[in-house]
Amino acid sequence: MKSSAPFPPLFAAAAATLAMGCKPPPPAPEGLQSSLTYLFREFYSEDEIVGAGLTGFMDWFDEDGDELLGESADMDNVGEFTLDHLTEEDVAVLPIQGEVELTYAPGIVALSELGCDWKEVEGYLVRTDQDRVFGEFDTYERDFLSSRGAYQDATTDSAFAAVDEPVLEPYSDSFELGDLESSFLFTDNQVSSTEVGVTMAFELLLYMRHGVYTVQGEDMEAFMILSWMPQRAESEGGGNTMEQSYSLELDLARPGGKTLRLMSSWLQIEGTFDHDSDTIKVVGVNKNLNSSARLVEICDGSYQLDPE
Repeated sequence: MKSSAPFPPLFAAAAATLAMGCKPPPPAPEGLQSSLTYLFREFYSEDEIVGAGLTGFMDWFDEDGDELLGESADMDNVGEFTLDHLTEEDVAVLPIQGEVELTYAPGIVALSELGCDWKEVEGYLVRTDQDRVFGEFDTYERDFLSSRGAYQDATTDSAFAAVDEPVLEPYSDSFELGDLESSFLFTDNQVSSTEVGVTMAFELLLYMRHGVYTVQGEDMEAFMILSWMPQRAESEGGGNTMEQSYSLELDLARPGGKTLRLMSSWLQIEGTFDHDSDTIKVVGVNKNLNSSARLVEICDGSYQLDPE
């Protein structure tokens, strides 16, 4: 099985710095698309590489992010929320069953600001009852493939194991995280959801990562979630299929105890709507925005979430 994408090359100008034993950070990707696909590929890479990807994202956000922050999509503006499809290099590490055509899975993005800190937000997203947290799934069951306790203790204590070399073979049956259970959390989820009148049950592998990263030259606490369907799913009664689904979520600490949340996803649905339908894209953007709206309500106390 292949590891994540190759590390960015070091520039010749950095040789003198390296000779002194001080390694400069990798160059940050430029723009929203490049930053997200970089982080998708490098999800298991060293902390400094993830920090470079988050720097690229924040550089984009500082310049253009306000245009999408909290905005919903419609048939007239959906192009503003649309991402290019993933490439074979982006998904090379994922154990996907069967053949997929990535150009059939358009991407979308949604941005929100939450009024509570990232640790609280992460606590909601780690829970097993995601159907109760978000109210948008028909059913949701979660199995933990690594230690939930070690991961959440790290959050509480702000004590994350440093990732100083790439994590290899994260999907093999014999793979063990060891000390890195404080930095990664692996889950397997059985989900049923109804969208635009179509109900579908599917398996969703959802892997989390958190830590303190160097972003724009400063330490920033953040967590990310990489998720995908390992195999296609078919609707009840047939007629509609979800051929592939990938997503990357970013939750970054912001001043004042707030959290910046980005949801990006690439999805291919066939049946009632064509895979490149703007309707599917609008539904995807607004579903992601609605999930953040529920977290906003939980954060400000207007929605009372019962204990797990």
